[in-house]
Amino acid sequence: MTEDERGDFWYAYDTLPGFALIQDPRSPRPVIQQFQNEGANNRTYFFGSDRRGWLWRGTPDGVYAADLEQARQGQWLHLNRVDGLPAVDTNQNSFFEDSDGSIWFGAENSVIHLFPPDDLLHPNYAPSVFVSAFSLNRGQAEMADLVHQIKRGTDVVAHIGSLQFDRRNALRVRYRLLPEQSSWITQRELDIHLGKLRSGAHTLEVQAQLGSGPWSAMTAKSFSILKPIWLSWPAILGFAATGSLGAAGAYRWRKRRAERAARTLPALGEWRLAALSPEIGQLAGTLLDSRFEVGPILARGGFATVAQGKDLQQAGRSCAIKIFRQELMDKDWMVRRFQQEVLALEKICHPNVIRIFGHGTTPAGSPYLVMDFVEGQTLREKLEKGGLSPEQTASYLRQTGSALEEIHAAGICHRDLKPENLMIRNGSPAGQDLVLIDFSIAIVQDPDETLHGLSRAAGTIYYMAPEQSIGFADSSTDIYSLAKIVIEMLTGQRLSTLLPDASMDLPERVRELLTGLNFGLSSCSIDLISSALEFDPSRRPKNASAFANQIAKDLACVPNKV
Repeated sequence: MTEDERGDFWYAYDTLPGFALIQDPRSPRPVIQQFQNEGANNRTYFFGSDRRGWLWRGTPDGVYAADLEQARQGQWLHLNRVDGLPAVDTNQNSFFEDSDGSIWFGAENSVIHLFPPDDLLHPNYAPSVFVSAFSLNRGQAEMADLVHQIKRGTDVVAHIGSLQFDRRNALRVRYRLLPEQSSWITQRELDIHLGKLRSGAHTLEVQAQLGSGPWSAMTAKSFSILKPIWLSWPAILGFAATGSLGAAGAYRWRKRRAERAARTLPALGEWRLAALSPEIGQLAGTLLDSRFEVGPILARGGFATVAQGKDLQQAGRSCAIKIFRQELMDKDWMVRRFQQEVLALEKICHPNVIRIFGHGTTPAGSPYLVMDFVEGQTLREKLEKGGLSPEQTASYLRQTGSALEEIHAAGICHRDLKPENLMIRNGSPAGQDLVLIDFSIAIVQDPDETLHGLSRAAGTIYYMAPEQSIGFADSSTDIYSLAKIVIEMLTGQRLSTLLPDASMDLPERVRELLTGLNFGLSSCSIDLISSALEFDPSRRPKNASAFANQIAKDLACVPNKV
């Protein structure tokens, strides 16, 4: 029980999930107002009042704070692990206010020390938010900047991003979908279920508020829902024409079917690649920089084509020649991407990082990059057969951690760590058979930049850390991706499959998941993996090698299960 500055008492029941306000307690007829605790069986373990007149209430799921008016209206600010508390199950009668205005209380096996800001209960600023991604038909999230047109009948969910970390439980968003919805809808969740929308253009407008603070500036994202193709006039006319010509064409079709069946079509894979990348076809068999002989095409992506080659200065050693599309090089960000990859790889010499042998420009003006040719398979191809043994997981984890530590020490963030970018080299000695590849969206630290890591949003949605949606990255960004890969190596399943509804509670859910699985992980390793998946980058591990070695040490002692 505690007395507030008005002389009223706040009383917590010992066994009931509620508390009471006793007004005019010294009068012959005091007034008692009952309150129900948040959550079932959620008792109040302490009440406290500080010099500001604020009330503090401890419960099994964290601490609550309010001024007198808010408390009487049942509007308490909830603080728990989401807001940075290291523990939540508060201890009875443990509240104490220090002489400097800071707050002390016990929780679980911890003593928590808070320095509440003056605007804790009444924020004087608005948190910024942005539309970060869309999920379509409950599929994986797609970056919002890449979503412009959506098929009619698709179930749409918009994901809202924010870098507001403290008082996260007090964050609210409101939205409206124009033109059909003019009024605002307010909610606490950052996932907005828009449902199946009608055809046409739509604009999603979003604002955010922290507690009773002001609303943020509005952010908006426009997209369109496509009309069904069968309702368009060209389709209707096409159906009519098809019907009228069907009978006439049936005879000719039957006549030619026998002729077509007798023909053998050639393999068209290389022809298609050559048509899409005509310069590569012209370069086949020629030398670049009087040294690198261009061979057959291996793969083609949206920005570059990779061909097999030979390094004639190294006795015909096999290499991979990555040739960027010339028509994209007039874009500043594409030039920067090529320069970043060259700069990143030139700074690194490590057995688990792809090596660069040279770079230059083709006769037609396309930049190219010559790298080590890795014969083997990707980690993704191995995972398609199921989870790996603990021993194999430990080996790959150590090698990946070592590679990341090396690039992080050079001021490089990979930003696209995923099983597809981890190659398993055939016939290499143990500890040197995994190779980290594809630095095309890596960030290389510029000593003149005051905000290291800010760039274009990039990465693979499933493995991306939250801050990548605004173009920020540091060493913890790659460790976030590595934590997801570790779980995938052990279970053979993506984390989104194991915990499909996890969001801000992801670290806690992962901790529960790994505790229930018999992988031989110590509590320290489980805490490392779960903390690597924190939303706030400052709460994640920063040293990739230390992160990997601790977990690998546990796994190396477990008998093979696969």
